[in-house]
Amino acid sequence: MATLAETEMHYIRCIKPNETKEAWAFQPQMVLSQLRSCGVIETIRISKAGYPSRVPIRTFNDRYAVLLGQSTPPSPAISQPPTPTALSAAAAQGSGSVTQADHELCRRILDACLPDETQYQVGLTKVFFRAGQWAIMEKKRSFLFESSAVVMQRYARGSLIRRSIRQMADAARTIQQQYRVHRAVRQLRAI
Repeated sequence: MATLAETEMHYIRCIKPNETKEAWAFQPQMVLSQLRSCGVIETIRISKAGYPSRVPIRTFNDRYAVLLGQSTPPSPAISQPPTPTALSAAAAQGSGSVTQADHELCRRILDACLPDETQYQVGLTKVFFRAGQWAIMEKKRSFLFESSAVVMQRYARGSLIRRSIRQMADAARTIQQQYRVHRAVRQLRAI
């Protein structure tokens, strides 16, 4: 009984792809009617009308703290946008307990990036976004990384060009020095 008490329930809805239950025979109308009758379509519609995007607060902070600039402590940035699977995996791990500092950082990020508070809600462990708001956050983050990459490329190209110019100047000085030596030797031989 102790093992059963520690487990979590998961419900699996079985959808029949066709009347005869044959492989590779898909009847879309039959599947749609099953999804409607068990409430999946309505649940999706309601979810889309409300807050369809949900992100654990820790994941949100790690991903979007860079949008606050240098005023925040560096955090490990996630390089790729999290997929729904990655987000649910992060939620399943629990990401530890969410602290007051996590909530405050989350609020600061949201205040800076999404001034309209009707477009999101902060829960105990997750941030809930209305449709399209998470895409806005991703766009801002992508723009920041792209512009930062352009600046880094500019400095790298400048450094390479300065090094190349320095090498050419050193080579020119060496050539001039060798020419002066050669000319001095010729003048001495002429005397």
